[in-house]
Amino acid sequence: MNKWGILSWMGCLATLLAGCGGSAPAQIAKATKDIQGAVQQVQQTAAQATGISDGSIELTLDAPLKTGKCFARFTPKGASRPAVVQLMSSASAESEEFPSVLLWATGDAASATDLVGKTLEGHLFVQREPGRGTWSSSTLQPIAIKVVQADLLSITCEVAEVEMTQADGDGAVKASGKLVGLWNGKASAPAGAK
Repeated sequence: MNKWGILSWMGCLATLLAGCGGSAPAQIAKATKDIQGAVQQVQQTAAQATGISDGSIELTLDAPLKTGKCFARFTPKGASRPAVVQLMSSASAESEEFPSVLLWATGDAASATDLVGKTLEGHLFVQREPGRGTWSSSTLQPIAIKVVQADLLSITCEVAEVEMTQADGDGAVKASGKLVGLWNGKASAPAGAK
């Protein structure tokens, strides 16, 4: 955008704010909240229509593990950091349920759809029950995470033959499986997702 486009945009914004009087910040905040609510409604409706309303995690470790929920977050690449994708079995730490799963990965992407078909590097953590040992991939050697699909609704990632050890050092297994995470409703859909 050239300087005239920027000045024109600023003029329109100034006109809009002047017409709102002193309540402009409150009106903008309300409009933003309304838009976020509408986006969440569209995401929920689409999720129900496609049959993946809560996401899912299916992994094989020492025994098969399945969750009926999976939430995803995407942070686009910044000037000095890679993009970050997180898939987790709970929407937040406060609502953690078991089994608890966290897949954390980094890559080179400005949008979630830029990740489709790419292999990311990251880490996988699994805890079957509270107070029971946590399985984790090596913190020294990132694992390969294949992004199979990403759109406005969800992201699907696969892991294969990931070496996992228990935090207490008592056991080692290989994990494989698929995670289908719905974009977390607290954030808007990832930039560039189609």
